[in-house]
Amino acid sequence: LQTRVNDLHDLWDRLRLSPCPYPLKTRALVMAAWPRGLHGIASTGLGHHMFRRLRAGAMRGLQADGAGCSPWIQLGMIEHPVCDPLFWSVLQTIRCVRDCAAVDFIQPVLTRLAFGCTDLPANTITQTLLSRLQCLGWSVRPDGQVEDCFGPFCLFATNLPEIDWRAQLSWQAVVSQQLSHRAGFANLHQADLFGTRKWIRTLSPEDAGLGRKLLNGAHFTQEAAQRSEER
Repeated sequence: LQTRVNDLHDLWDRLRLSPCPYPLKTRALVMAAWPRGLHGIASTGLGHHMFRRLRAGAMRGLQADGAGCSPWIQLGMIEHPVCDPLFWSVLQTIRCVRDCAAVDFIQPVLTRLAFGCTDLPANTITQTLLSRLQCLGWSVRPDGQVEDCFGPFCLFATNLPEIDWRAQLSWQAVVSQQLSHRAGFANLHQADLFGTRKWIRTLSPEDAGLGRKLLNGAHFTQEAAQRSEER
């Protein structure tokens, strides 16, 4: 899996040089880059440093990199969160478990793992599922249901579009937490993402590019530059 991630380097270069419009490049992330580089991610873990590398490569491919530009915002808020490799991996794990797992077996095991059971293997798909749910800030209740900010729901009986909607709103809180150290992004969890994306789609390609730069934290002045000199 790490080898496949490293092999995406040439894809980022080709994507950056491609003359295709920006929306097609974001589609290439979801339809080509993540399936190619993260094949098998549904059932296994990957270090956070690898996800950071993927975000950095995606930003370079989209020509959205630069001083101050946040890949968390660019890939997880300005665009649909599936453009973020970690969010894409979370959804892949949920879909895999829903399609392949026996509910009567995995739900009790998931509950035992969530409440500190240590006599189960640490490399199972159930353990991976639990870690991915926790990435969204979701918790597992004693009855086996999953709980988010809206309340409990069954991961296996709830329809997938609703789970995707819940995951998107939870991901907004995750991104807000990641950017909490930047003063300009206070209360980011209260932003209207769906309205913002709708507004960007009404702009011309040139204005949309400027709008994304304004939203993703890009530095336009030298105020944030840090310098040091030897004494």
